Amino acid sequence: MVPTQMSQLPTVCGECEDHANPVTEESGVSVDYYVLKNVRLKVFLHHACAAGWCYKFALPLPSAKYVN
Repeated sequence: MVPTQMSQLPTVCGECEDHANPVTEESGVSVDYYVLKNVRLKVFLHHACAAGWCYKFALPLPSAKYVN
């Protein structure tokens, strides 16, 4: 999992999927998630949702630089 710069915002959180509360640069992070070696998904997560999403996929949290 590699934290990346935000793009394509605002967008829906990959964890809570709350369409009324989109992820913005202030409210969340984007993470590159590799499904296969050459297949990458960009996942957007609220700061409050990042831990739950990472836990589900057995991945470490993005560094403190990306999650407040």
